[in-house]
Amino acid sequence: MINKIFLTFLFLMYGLSFYLVKGQSDCTLLYNYINGDSNDYSNDCCSDPGINCDNGYITKFSNKDAKKLIPDITSFPYLSRIENLTIIDNGIKEISDSIIKLTSLKSLDLDTNSIESIPSTIQNLTNLEILRLNDNNIKELPNELFNFANLKLLNLRGNQIEIIPPAIQNLSQLQELYFEENNIKELPNELFNLPSLIKLNFRENNIEIIPPAIQNLSKLEYLFLKRNNIKQLPKEIFNLKNLKRLTLHDNHNLKTKIINFGSTTLIDCNLNNINVICYQPHTCNKITFNNIEFKDAEAEKELRLCTQEDINNFYRGIEENDNQKRSPFMIIGIILGCIVVILIGILVAFLLIKKRKSKREDNGSDKSSKDEFRTGSIKVTLNQNQNHDNSNNDEKAGVNYENNNDSKKEQKDLSSPLNSTDVNTNRNINRMDNYSGHSTVALPGMVVLLNDPQHPGNYVMSNVALINNTNTDLTNQSHASINIQNLFPSINTDRISNGSHYSLSIDERDEPPPEYSEVN
Repeated sequence: MINKIFLTFLFLMYGLSFYLVKGQSDCTLLYNYINGDSNDYSNDCCSDPGINCDNGYITKFSNKDAKKLIPDITSFPYLSRIENLTIIDNGIKEISDSIIKLTSLKSLDLDTNSIESIPSTIQNLTNLEILRLNDNNIKELPNELFNFANLKLLNLRGNQIEIIPPAIQNLSQLQELYFEENNIKELPNELFNLPSLIKLNFRENNIEIIPPAIQNLSKLEYLFLKRNNIKQLPKEIFNLKNLKRLTLHDNHNLKTKIINFGSTTLIDCNLNNINVICYQPHTCNKITFNNIEFKDAEAEKELRLCTQEDINNFYRGIEENDNQKRSPFMIIGIILGCIVVILIGILVAFLLIKKRKSKREDNGSDKSSKDEFRTGSIKVTLNQNQNHDNSNNDEKAGVNYENNNDSKKEQKDLSSPLNSTDVNTNRNINRMDNYSGHSTVALPGMVVLLNDPQHPGNYVMSNVALINNTNTDLTNQSHASINIQNLFPSINTDRISNGSHYSLSIDERDEPPPEYSEVN
């Protein structure tokens, strides 16, 4: 009797637990979440659009097909057996933990939302095979994104991604990769270590260079490189022997040859708005070029066909186009131009040296007839008469200072160093014996220099007397105290001892004129 009561109790408890579980079915959980109510929907949702079930468990939900707006992704219910979840165009800003907990997921589609980052916890979705996050605001990709051992499709189209992490090479099962409409400039070599990749889409980025490592994608069938900044294709790209479709259009800086991809003829090649140097027949079955679609058999009408030499040069890395064919002549021209520039430089240097040498010779010639030295603001010019006679002929030497303001010379008496009272204005100068404190020298054709006896050999420029045009007799004047050769070694001083009958005039100015020119 007791055993029967106990068995009855167990049966009732089992029935109650079954009722409670059935009362919280996936449909009830999902619709309570969407509708905001607490009704019991049992399994009524399994036939609704966008929902698939397996024995009362939801395995697929798509808000797009169900035409239902998800209120708050952070409160999304736990559906233990869901494999396919699509929540698109719903304003989602983050991938919440409520999604990460759905570890049975094989496909997650969160397109056209406002997601800015991918959490590192996304790697907890270990069964994920398809991940679509296109048309969001994602800028960076965490390394954890590439830890999916079973991921076959990754779509990140229409984001703001600039850099692809090297960790992408961990997606060994990846077959389809979509990065179009991002800001990618460089493709890492690790990208081409994906042995299972069949489709690769980098349309509308800023890619400039396709690495030679692209040849490692031996299973690649579809390559989309439309609207980038590609300038040149590596020859290795033509080793993709399984390629079926190639889109290169709108790479306006691209200049390339299109040659066979092994023995396979591509189904479709879009070469619109690129510079095709030449085309090898039987490369593409259908071709689009210059906005014209035509078959391979009609390529000769629209494209220049590659010769065997073109093909051989391409594989040897010799790019031939109109500019490159002229490259040897350009090199010769550059060399000749450099030679001409060097010769012109040498000629100019020679002329400058010659000019300077000529100027020095002219200065030396002038110095033989003209010696100059300066002290303070006074300039004395000594003129030598190159044709003086050793006889008693008179010799004349002259130096004139000209003042721009007053060209009229003023004669002053120099019978004493500071006062001029003994020389008359008619230049009849007969006495220098009172010119005490100084000794004078008169050389043929030379000015008279006044030497300070207190400092022999120092010629005090404030006391310079100039010989100019008036006869005077300096026969007995003392002049031996001046060593004229120390000042002007080129002067012949043999006749210093006798200075009679020279044409002399003494002209002294208290101050030199502010501006003057020399008159020889």
